[in-house]
Amino acid sequence: MSIAVRAAIGTALAGALTAAALPAATAADTGAAHRPRTVRASVAADGAQADAASGGGVISANGRYVAFTSRATNLTPDTGSPFPDTFVKDLRTGTVTFVRDGLYGLRMSADANCVGFNDYGAHDIQGIVHDMKTGKRDLLGQARGGSTLTSLSADCRYAAYTDKPHHPADPRAVYVRDRQTGENIKASHDATPEQFDMTDGSISGDGKTIAYQTHRRLGEGPDTDDIVVKDLVTGEREQIDGSHDVAPASLVQLSSNARTVAYNVGPDAYVRDLRTGRTVHLPGVQARALSPDGRQVLYADSASKLHLRDLRSGDDRTVVDAPASAGPGSLSAHAKSLAFGSGADDLVPGDTNGFADVFVRRLR
Repeated sequence: MSIAVRAAIGTALAGALTAAALPAATAADTGAAHRPRTVRASVAADGAQADAASGGGVISANGRYVAFTSRATNLTPDTGSPFPDTFVKDLRTGTVTFVRDGLYGLRMSADANCVGFNDYGAHDIQGIVHDMKTGKRDLLGQARGGSTLTSLSADCRYAAYTDKPHHPADPRAVYVRDRQTGENIKASHDATPEQFDMTDGSISGDGKTIAYQTHRRLGEGPDTDDIVVKDLVTGEREQIDGSHDVAPASLVQLSSNARTVAYNVGPDAYVRDLRTGRTVHLPGVQARALSPDGRQVLYADSASKLHLRDLRSGDDRTVVDAPASAGPGSLSAHAKSLAFGSGADDLVPGDTNGFADVFVRRLR
């Protein structure tokens, strides 16, 4: 899908802004026994409400840090851009770190040492990885063609992105950047008429497995989208949606342990256990995220309310009883916490700013 470049942006991204290092997190930081409760993350360190809308919440594995995007100008003293920027909130101390830039596709490593997002590059949208300790930024893909960041490994060594070729007739491909060596590895297979564009890579926590989506531009027949899982060490790959070819498919997320894949086909959600081959079908809902261990799937109903399914027990529970948004990376380890966005004004006391905010729901 092509993305128009904003006409007002006439120059390349400015140099990296050094952000304060995040302190190391421990089990004690998050507390041993959180009771279910909701807190608002998109507020300033002194508790002041955001003066514009916020969204795109993702959370660290231990549930301490939340990254989100916002147009607000009052969350930190150094905020001043009229465009969306990225912020990282320490839920234990209340500190808010201004990262700068971040139109969409926000991701955060499990250890919260880096955040990734997509923003304007020199010629097109470009994936960016920002190191929270050093402030250094990696620009992904070809500056001429553009790229879209889609996933980060647990320690942020690996970043998965869709490479957009300069010529629109050429196929898109999924790459993984090794941020330690600087190597860019083509993760998707070569294009065919049936599987032409490769996009939306979701990488495992150790960076050894990736799931991605293929889309056919040409030809006839109902099978336009496929979901593929590839072992980046052996090169072996498997198409996992073979029995659901009658409707468009979209990949949601590969679990951090590479055990489970969530994807949507038409109006329904599916979760595939790659070890057993068992597929769970959730009719009439859309999958939004997986817990890192692959045991819990977050999904939205037709009213955009969020629910959590325990894939072992089959139990479902409503976790946000209001219209809300969430995506990959919104669940912490073992689904103890959920980051989400909502325009509802009754989720926490004193929500009077009239804008959508980012919240964290402590589930247990």
